[in-house]
Amino acid sequence: MNDATLLKQPAACTEPERRAFERLVRQGFDGSDETLPDRILAASCLAFRYAPDGELVAVAGLKQPGEAYRREVFAKADARLDGAEFELELGWVYVVPEHRGKGIARELCRLLLERERDSRVFSTTRPDNAPMIRILFALGFARAGRPYARRDEVLALFVRP
Repeated sequence: MNDATLLKQPAACTEPERRAFERLVRQGFDGSDETLPDRILAASCLAFRYAPDGELVAVAGLKQPGEAYRREVFAKADARLDGAEFELELGWVYVVPEHRGKGIARELCRLLLERERDSRVFSTTRPDNAPMIRILFALGFARAGRPYARRDEVLALFVRP
């Protein structure tokens, strides 16, 4: 089997696929809480990258966050944009360490965004996450507002008009 990339709507995923996606998200993001399975199921699209041996090595998703959350993110970032106008959030981008540096995250993000060419998309990442920031800029995102505190971390907001 060659490396395989799959894009799937969450409802079309099997339960083991959704659990594997969730496992990698939790591996990459400490702040994931008990609502994660529901948020995964409510996403617009999920991206999976499998190694030749069938191991899931990377994930990314286009989330469909609620309007209140979107407005809160944009307000905290002091962005002079209406968060309600950005219906999708690019996130959950995680590549297991031994597969990094191969362009996998960029490819997953590019494929997800191609599906939603006409949608306004935002993303958040830590200001020190240089690889993700490079990906966002390469995919046409621009920084919006200023870094802001959320839970136990600082995040920066990026938008793709």
